[in-house]
Amino acid sequence: GGDSMMYDQNGVTMFVSNRYDYERQSSTRNHTTFVRDAASGGWNRTDTSRVLRAYPLQAIATLLQRTGFSSVTLLNESFGKVEDPGSVDRVIFVATK
Repeated sequence: GGDSMMYDQNGVTMFVSNRYDYERQSSTRNHTTFVRDAASGGWNRTDTSRVLRAYPLQAIATLLQRTGFSSVTLLNESFGKVEDPGSVDRVIFVATK
């Protein structure tokens, strides 16, 4: 959380601010990037935003099973099987229909 400078090299500087909405279980990450214009010596600014939404794992697994999917498996970002869902930040659902 909070604000920080994420990158500052080779004529590129990036600032990042994070905000978490507990009510909606969403995280908003705003990037402000400055790129040095070699011709003019000035800076070009770009603003972007990314919103990530969190969902309870059990709710997704239940919805998959209710809609006809079976053998729901959770994988981590390296495609290894997740034994303890509380130990990872993100999961990949693999299900068979």
